[in-house]
Amino acid sequence: MNRVSRFVLILTIAASGVLVPQRGQSQDPGVRAPDGVRASEDGKGKSGDQGVRAPGESSEKGSDASSKKPASGAGEGKSKTPYLDEIVVTATRTDERLRNVPVNVEVIKAREIEETGDVSLADVLGKRVTGNYMKYQGGLSVNGMRGFNNDVFGDELKGHVLVLIDGHRLGSANLAKIPPEMIERIEVIKGPASSLYGALAMGGVINIITKKGKGPLYAGVKGEAGSFNYLKGAGWAGGMISDWASFHVFGSRMAMGDYRTDDYGTVHNSWQRDWHTGGNLTFYIGQKQTLRFGFSYSDMTSGFPEWRYTRGVYDKEKYDHYVQDETFVYLEYDQNNRQYNHRERAHADAEYNLKALNDKIQWRSMVYYLRDFNKTNYGDIYLNQKPEDYAYSSDDQTWGTDQQFTFVVPYNKIVVGYTGEHLKRITRNKEAGKSATPFVPSMESRTNSGYAEDMVSLFDERLIFVIGGRYDSYEVNLLKPATGSYASFSRTKRTFQNFSPRGGVVVRPLEWFRLRGNIGASFRPPTPEELAAEYELAWDRWLGNKDLKPESGYTRETGFDISLRSFTFGATYFFTYAKNMIQKSGDKTEYQGKQWTTWENVGAVEIEGYDVFASIAAGKLLELPVDLDLSSSATFNRRYRNMITNADLMFVADQEVKSSLRVGYKQASVTLFHVYVGTQNVYNWDDPYNSCVEIKDPFYYFDLTFQWHISKHVKIDGGIFNLTNRDYEWVRTYPMPERNYKLGVTGTL
Repeated sequence: MNRVSRFVLILTIAASGVLVPQRGQSQDPGVRAPDGVRASEDGKGKSGDQGVRAPGESSEKGSDASSKKPASGAGEGKSKTPYLDEIVVTATRTDERLRNVPVNVEVIKAREIEETGDVSLADVLGKRVTGNYMKYQGGLSVNGMRGFNNDVFGDELKGHVLVLIDGHRLGSANLAKIPPEMIERIEVIKGPASSLYGALAMGGVINIITKKGKGPLYAGVKGEAGSFNYLKGAGWAGGMISDWASFHVFGSRMAMGDYRTDDYGTVHNSWQRDWHTGGNLTFYIGQKQTLRFGFSYSDMTSGFPEWRYTRGVYDKEKYDHYVQDETFVYLEYDQNNRQYNHRERAHADAEYNLKALNDKIQWRSMVYYLRDFNKTNYGDIYLNQKPEDYAYSSDDQTWGTDQQFTFVVPYNKIVVGYTGEHLKRITRNKEAGKSATPFVPSMESRTNSGYAEDMVSLFDERLIFVIGGRYDSYEVNLLKPATGSYASFSRTKRTFQNFSPRGGVVVRPLEWFRLRGNIGASFRPPTPEELAAEYELAWDRWLGNKDLKPESGYTRETGFDISLRSFTFGATYFFTYAKNMIQKSGDKTEYQGKQWTTWENVGAVEIEGYDVFASIAAGKLLELPVDLDLSSSATFNRRYRNMITNADLMFVADQEVKSSLRVGYKQASVTLFHVYVGTQNVYNWDDPYNSCVEIKDPFYYFDLTFQWHISKHVKIDGGIFNLTNRDYEWVRTYPMPERNYKLGVTGTL
């Protein structure tokens, strides 16, 4: 950990300890969590008495209208609910006070998202939530947690961190596709959640909760400009149409040219063009029923840069970072490269909520459609190929339903439900403008799942037990691609089942203090390709392994949280054991007299570490005329080993610290962000045929953003990103931009 990271973390924790109220001092109800979850209307945080709303919808009226309000002055805009009484939904699939859930939950509000100045959800999480963030050029970013990574190409089926939108699957692991304009807040569960959400939730769950538009009518437009020919325009509107309906809609369009790095100059072909739209329409049927319709759509086109390989003399001091030997070096990016990606993502859902018998019985019924489309135009200009004449694409479409019932009886809240999904992936390829065989075949999967969980509350919620589990049944099929044909192909089907239990306990001896413990199982099933492949390409043959077992594991964790006056502090110890990890076999297998590449279950891993967060509203506590909010979160991975090879896991940093300092006065605020990521093992692909493992050095950077409401209806904001002009990269050989600037103007009604 560098000196700045260590100083910020120690300062935040020390300040929190020094400013703890002494015996006899009253507690300040204006506690603000570092992750600031929305409160219930009456400030008591009780579930079951807030009227009907969709899970994840803020119970604070007018929450979406915050975008048109002036920035808070000193002491304004803070939650009136103590941190441990905040309401979260993802941890139990129902509205529940944070103090009653046994897992580590982090929440990022709309204002905190806005203050980052970032253009995608992936960058927001990379700046605010510790985890295995991997950012590439060209609109591709994936987020991991607790030593588990998502697929580097954003393939959700190969991931280990589940991403949800309003409580159901997002359908993509590439969070660069999610614009901040649609988000009311983000809830992050660190640790396994397969007992409630099924597959892929080994490292955790990210739940994107969209804006619903409660409160007075509002509208706004925003324009931004910045370095590298960055331009963005956005507009939104929403609010209560009447007592029985509300809405929120948004749209945005962004363009950016090739960016620069201090070391390598212009990163040619790093341009990007995005546009996004979406919204929600909610009907309130009396006091006990709601019907919501939601949608979103994203379209992204971006170049993907390639290094120009040069043999010969080079400036060793400048280019030593990417030297394979003394005659082979990454010198600069290829300015003639014209290859590009086209990505789309869409979702549509309908959700009905009913409460009956004085809210003792609750029913949520949801149906949803998901689409994730990815196309790479890979024509090589040096081979006289047009990029668009050579294109590989995959198109995932999912239909799903979730039916959930909640029963509230004395001392118990019981949740039972069913989830069913049908996913179909269609693959295509084009070479020289004609249909060709894609790199992988098409596939489909069907899932039927049932889950149940009971929360037992005793001694006026001083002692709480949680126990539950989920049963998943999977059927996967390998299908012929939409174009071309393989030398040999077998349409095969496989089925398997999995059960994921969990149990937790919360002990709350004091109003401001809780102890928690949780143990839960998780899994990632084999993909249809890994399980049932049987196809040949010109350069290789691929054979699925019908005997593959799901990757499976369990995590146990213990922790505590303190919330006194204007500070919060929490710490979590976690230990994870996982086995049957799936990877490509190093040896060929013989089948029908031929040699095939296949997959196998290999190895077991152990991950052990600590999560720590601390936050203090020093301005409010010291009764200063300004807001002075300091927060810091850190993860220290004590052990992250492959138990077979005894090697450290790939792409897992030994420690991370992410901090922010916000200073606000009247209608203006400035926020300084600091990110530190420690050493990690990565692959060196300088020689694509003989990769090796190397240790990637730690890095850090600063961002500085500001917001100024010059009037009730006009706001100016902007930022300086990579403030100290550091040379850093989240992924080896993908350097991030040099110091750059952005300025925006927002008008609201």
